[in-house]
Amino acid sequence: MPASAPTATATAGFVVARLLLKPPDGALLDRLADRAGRRTWPLHNPASVAALRLLDDGFSSSAVGAEWQALLGGPTPAVRLRESEWTGADEPELSAELVARYRDAGLGLTQFGAAEPDQLGVELHYLAHLAAVAAKTDTDSGGAAEIAAFRSDHVDRFCSLVLDELRARAHTPLLAALPGLVDGFLEGLDAQRPQP
Repeated sequence: MPASAPTATATAGFVVARLLLKPPDGALLDRLADRAGRRTWPLHNPASVAALRLLDDGFSSSAVGAEWQALLGGPTPAVRLRESEWTGADEPELSAELVARYRDAGLGLTQFGAAEPDQLGVELHYLAHLAAVAAKTDTDSGGAAEIAAFRSDHVDRFCSLVLDELRARAHTPLLAALPGLVDGFLEGLDAQRPQP
């Protein structure tokens, strides 16, 4: 793999987070529609490979866009994407905690537009940000501990529920592949976890 494992994991994380936050743009659709483009996907773990195979028969960009809007877009997407919706956590308290955590890590929030801090895409972007910071430094400086704590406290509490709902509702190959690509990112993070 040309990129280091932390860099590859971070890159995959940024892409899957973006797919949960915004409709895929033409460049990303073109890359994923092309077999050679899919080979450049940064992770090659079992979940990522299986997800990318779902794209082998191709897909319609317009169908993906329409399905993305129906399932993940708008103020009330068909697939519930927010931690507070799944866990019953107090939304204002949870949002305040997450915003503080993101800011402490140097992550600006303006890039997420109207997405709430507890939206799965934002939370995955935070994990990708932590992985990217770790990739730039050869020392951990607590990044692995924060990734593990954040997963345990937040992402792992509801992510699989979101992905199961998306798996059940998605019909276009790209959105059907998205849960596996998210799983691949999380597997990539697991592979980087320091062993005791």
